[in-house]
Amino acid sequence: MKPADPDLTHPYLVVQTKVRDKPVSHEYSSFANRLGPNFVEKICALAKHEFAMAQSKGYTTEYCVEAYVSHLQLVFTTIESVLNKKNIATANAMEIADWNEFTTRLISRIESDQKKSDVRKKQLKSRYLGTLTRYAKAGLIPMRFDPKVLSKDGPYHVLQTTPWKGGNAVTYDYTDIADIIGRDFLESACTLVKNLRQTAGVEERTWLANYASRFDHFIRSLYAFFVEEGYVSAQALSEEDWRQFVERLGNLILADQVSDRTGDLLSPKTKDRHRLCTNNLMAHMAVAGLLPKKFEIVSPKGRKRAASGTANVTRKADPDEGAEAVPLSPFAFLIEKHKRKMPYDYRTFQPLARYFLLRAIPILYRFYGAGSETQAKDYHHVFTSLLLFLEQHKQSGFEAEFFSTLATHEYASLDSTRWEKMLYEWRDHLINSSPAKHVLDITKHMKIQAMNRLWAALADSLLVPAVKLKGIKGAKSTLKTKNRPSLAQLSSAKTALLDESAIELHAATHKISQYFDESDKEEAREFINALCANLPPAKVRALTLDALVVEIARLNANRLEAIRRCAEKDFLHWFEHWNKGQHALANASHSPEEMVDLLDRPERSVSERSRNRTRLISGKTDCHLGNALNLLIGALGGNANGISGRYHHIKRQWGGNEALHAYLHPHKRATVALWTIILIDTGANCEVVREMPLACLRKSEDPNHMIVSFGLKARAGYKRINDCLPIQPQPGHELSAVQAIQHYEIMSSRNRKIANGEVAELLFLDTRQNDIIGITEFRARDDFKEFLQDHAELRDLPIRPSFIRPSYLLKVQHEDPAVSTESAQAIADHVLSSTTGNNYTHRTHTKLVYVQKVREFTRLFQSVIIASIEGAAEKLGISPEEAEALFSDAARSGLGIACLNPKAGVQPGTRRGESCTRLDACPNCEMRYLVGTVDNITDLILFEEYLKSQEAEATRAHPEAWETRWLPWLALAEVALAKFALGDTASAFLQATEKANARRPTYRPFKLF
Repeated sequence: MKPADPDLTHPYLVVQTKVRDKPVSHEYSSFANRLGPNFVEKICALAKHEFAMAQSKGYTTEYCVEAYVSHLQLVFTTIESVLNKKNIATANAMEIADWNEFTTRLISRIESDQKKSDVRKKQLKSRYLGTLTRYAKAGLIPMRFDPKVLSKDGPYHVLQTTPWKGGNAVTYDYTDIADIIGRDFLESACTLVKNLRQTAGVEERTWLANYASRFDHFIRSLYAFFVEEGYVSAQALSEEDWRQFVERLGNLILADQVSDRTGDLLSPKTKDRHRLCTNNLMAHMAVAGLLPKKFEIVSPKGRKRAASGTANVTRKADPDEGAEAVPLSPFAFLIEKHKRKMPYDYRTFQPLARYFLLRAIPILYRFYGAGSETQAKDYHHVFTSLLLFLEQHKQSGFEAEFFSTLATHEYASLDSTRWEKMLYEWRDHLINSSPAKHVLDITKHMKIQAMNRLWAALADSLLVPAVKLKGIKGAKSTLKTKNRPSLAQLSSAKTALLDESAIELHAATHKISQYFDESDKEEAREFINALCANLPPAKVRALTLDALVVEIARLNANRLEAIRRCAEKDFLHWFEHWNKGQHALANASHSPEEMVDLLDRPERSVSERSRNRTRLISGKTDCHLGNALNLLIGALGGNANGISGRYHHIKRQWGGNEALHAYLHPHKRATVALWTIILIDTGANCEVVREMPLACLRKSEDPNHMIVSFGLKARAGYKRINDCLPIQPQPGHELSAVQAIQHYEIMSSRNRKIANGEVAELLFLDTRQNDIIGITEFRARDDFKEFLQDHAELRDLPIRPSFIRPSYLLKVQHEDPAVSTESAQAIADHVLSSTTGNNYTHRTHTKLVYVQKVREFTRLFQSVIIASIEGAAEKLGISPEEAEALFSDAARSGLGIACLNPKAGVQPGTRRGESCTRLDACPNCEMRYLVGTVDNITDLILFEEYLKSQEAEATRAHPEAWETRWLPWLALAEVALAKFALGDTASAFLQATEKANARRPTYRPFKLF
């Protein structure tokens, strides 16, 4: 088939083609007079446009004719039949009821075509309905039509639904096929279904889904069966004919692929529900005498039957595999709200503790029912294991008195000592039995804790004395859980190194790995791999430990800044987009109410509404945008999610569904951007930020900062977490977190007016559902992934929102000159520094800092010790020059102590790199060490004697200075000398005493004040 050159000026000619070299014209001027020349011309123009667009996309001529032209003959013929029947002048004069009858006739004609298969019929129906939808969107026919809608009510009418928001009414009426089905049969069947509306005992929507819709499928399928087989009425069908129809009906249900209502693919579960509901409907019809017997569509899987002799009854449908029908007794029970079909059964333990169990079962029923099904199962297993252990213990002949008492009414006389003994023996069996050797300690520990909770419930009911078992010490510490990585650990999966670079990477990794044990080497490799993706591996290999720490910290900080920069860019973009929408609303020519009246009022003709639409919203000015937004507000409350028709065109005109809504509400990218900015600026948990209240900002004492309140932190006992943030952007930023929150509050104000009370009080909202809800964890996580993909510098990194907190705390700790955990601990709001360190900041580069500190301390301490020994250089066999270099940092104060680093600058009034002059501060200085050499002890003896000699005068003349500066020295000297006089330093103390006696006449102390 080849297209010929059509006469484009002909208003009723769509296309000319050639079939076997013969020209074929798709021309429809014959319908112009009856349907109306204007109407036919517009339909032909739309078809011509769609044909040309499809061809431009590369589709074949045959396909384009089939999809966009071939339907016109049937459409025009059907419209003409409706006009003739109702004496309507032209198609433009048809009302909604007339169009409903047109669509019903159209579908009926397709279904009555005996030359086409059922699959082909369904394809044609879908194609024709799609065509009518396009006509409706173009304003050529009314929006609200349905192929099953008829305007009249009668004996063959079941119901007409209320139009759903933006959708169509649905009417189940079978007047047009009553003659073929049989009027008496059809009337009785419709009456039955309508009566089930009250007698079935179900809600309206359940009746509609399970009875009305299945009856519609039943009747329409029966009509097609009659047409194909030539039957004249239902009364003429024999039992065998009905059986054949039911088999055919089952095959139709199985063959259905798409839902007529939603257009979605049908799942096997939905098909199974359709089968069961149809069986139920046919059972009602059989009872009413409409069917000769009860027919049933058999499941394609076949009916499951119990093996002969293994069950009391044969189960239909799909019973639980392995389920046993167990009659309940006083020693077994089910929890109604749990899905578990097997009872919690303790009947086998009656000989062990019959009367004890009779009292325990009601308590267990309440205790199991108070928790989840998983918890109940765990408690049941623990309690059963205890009973099994007691039973085995009894059979062994031990504790005969205990078990004889347990089996009688006197079980309550068993005191806590005997129960404690039995419970601890059960505990030992749990821990040390042969099968338990392959069970993790933490699993055994959890079972012991479960037993403690269960036993406490029994004790609270006064059934047993209170006993609490000890858990397994260190069980939780044996669990090796990997902390969330920081951003500096992440490498792109696309990073590929050349052979030479790979060798350098391996060498750099090996260099660093030597400082860590096996459990920490993997993390170290992650940091080195990430660093080598940003620096040449050879350069990384050449870095010193100090430089390596700096580079890793810089990489972490740079990636945090990159994420924030991208989030800030997104937020400002969508905030500007929203502002454009507000400007457009201010310039709109019509209010929401006026827009709804002009474009949606049913009393206005289709052509008038079409002209209004073209005039008011079909343009690109702010006025057109404002009118479109006002229509959205007036007709749909500002939320057109899932709504097609006219709104589909409006969405396409203004950038799509999300872009259009972003003129009125925060775009999803603005929401995730704000979430990300707050995470990076505060280092807070993802959850507490996501659950921030709307009223999260309040003034602080500092006018340049505001207090920000987060959600309740579960691990902190549902405590409200607060932080203090600057109002103005920091250097390098265009937007502060406080400003972003204030903007977002304004942007989301429309949604808050229609959200329920609890949701309206949340800061972050999700408007992509039918209802406005708080943004969920999974939605926020998915939006964050999309955010990363939109930015080239981030898309290749496997970043997760939860990685931001450890990265932020690492950044804070490494900005501290001492790399101390305290600063990160304060930011994280942790009670223990170990929580901050173990879970967040004790990473590879932090551990390298500690390695450096330990090495430096060891060097200095060795220097102090060796320098304090007279003649150390000669004894070590080194030259005086080497000794001076080795011991250059060692410092004997002359007062009996050694300074680890006199140039550390740790005391107030001193500078790093300059010698310390604060001898009075030595007792409390972190650099001070007491080394028990003879010379040091001698200095300390003489200085102590000098302090004692000055105490009385100093107390009188300088009481405050004495107490703060030199009294601590005296206390330190007395305690230290008492220690040196004992143990390993006693010999050195005796020598020092003799040396002090010899030096005393020439000892020249300095002035204290």
